[in-house]
Amino acid sequence: MVFCNKLYCGSTKAKKMMHLNIDNEYEAKLAILLHGVILKNKESESAYCKAMERAVSADLKAHFQDKFTKHKRFDETLTREVSVAFSQLPPVAWRNSNKDLWIDTETIVRLSDDASMLKVCIQGDRAAVREYAVLLEKYSLPFDVYHVIRKHKMFIELDLHKASKIKDLH
Repeated sequence: MVFCNKLYCGSTKAKKMMHLNIDNEYEAKLAILLHGVILKNKESESAYCKAMERAVSADLKAHFQDKFTKHKRFDETLTREVSVAFSQLPPVAWRNSNKDLWIDTETIVRLSDDASMLKVCIQGDRAAVREYAVLLEKYSLPFDVYHVIRKHKMFIELDLHKASKIKDLH
């Protein structure tokens, strides 16, 4: 059975269709949600890279480098697990609107100081943790996908605690 889902990219005028060869609507919805997580993570990864380049504080540079590395690893692992769990899913041909991103790279580029960049990144991490919590509680994710997301959520929560201890910002 072919399920066709309409995805909206920013506005109703920018509609794009994705045809999924998935047996039921629930699996199609799950696959789309997970690909949204992958895209948001890729944008966060890019934002952390840009923040790392722009940070003045050595501690903050190291923090952003660590976050970039963790996001990259998570992205690779989640992409692999989602492609295994939903092997019938074609490559994603859409992008979330900026309002749905956890951390927007363009926002990081516009910021002029370490404290502001850290604040935006912390807000983004909190948004990711909230979205992961909903995914983990509300949906029956494939086993390996569930554990990858749960592990990344725990890494982010630990990093949020560490970020509050970063000095040299004031």
